[in-house]
Amino acid sequence: MNNDFDNFVDDIHVASSHNVMNLSSNINDVMLPDDMVLSAVTKACDFFGIPEVPVINAHGACVWPNDTLTMDDDVFGFNREQLMQLGINGEDSLTLIYTHECAHRTLQGAYNDNWEEELACDFFAGVHAGLKGMDIDNFEAALGSTPGGATHPNGALRANFIEYGQQVAQELSERGIPPTYENCLVRLNEHIVEKGSLIAEYRAQFGSTPSTSASALADTHSVDISGEAKNATMADVEWYEHQARISSGSEQEHWIKEAKWARDHLES
Repeated sequence: MNNDFDNFVDDIHVASSHNVMNLSSNINDVMLPDDMVLSAVTKACDFFGIPEVPVINAHGACVWPNDTLTMDDDVFGFNREQLMQLGINGEDSLTLIYTHECAHRTLQGAYNDNWEEELACDFFAGVHAGLKGMDIDNFEAALGSTPGGATHPNGALRANFIEYGQQVAQELSERGIPPTYENCLVRLNEHIVEKGSLIAEYRAQFGSTPSTSASALADTHSVDISGEAKNATMADVEWYEHQARISSGSEQEHWIKEAKWARDHLES
């Protein structure tokens, strides 16, 4: 399979597949039509060389990695109204949104800290933008408007990592060094250490502390940029309820909550 980051497939060791569920929404499709969303998802998955997986209506743009030993059972969440309210427009921005989500899939909880994983995903969005010449302005501005909190850094810090990812991609290309998943991770981890004091300062503002609990990691997987969905379909409800039936413990509780949310937000 040809992917934009030639060595990613070898580094992550995954196969390609295709599985997309129907999307629906009552709001104006002209801004973020379904075909644009699916194209953005394809580009994001191809960048990492990982399987395409279902896209369903959800409380926001997000990803559920599910079994951390495989990427085949991952599921993307999509909410057109949330993304439009956030200010996302155009295929470049959508592609970077789902590049961020795909990075969660490749990391599969590798970072024990919520903030660091979110910054890592923003970094890889920047790398993708840098390698493909995508415009990051809208994506960065949208994330820059997010306030931050316990699970997500604030927008200014996220913008720093997006721009750094773009810088790394451009620098590697100029030096004739083939970009790989591994050499980008090295640069990312160096930047996390370098910006440690700044990250700590922002944490103090939001009362956030490094988290290593399993529940915190679960929150990272199911919550993305910000916002709340307005509509869902019975297909969403049924999918969430199925996940609840085949899960147990805290994971089952999570899917029960998602199913309740979907029932509460069924399209009229």
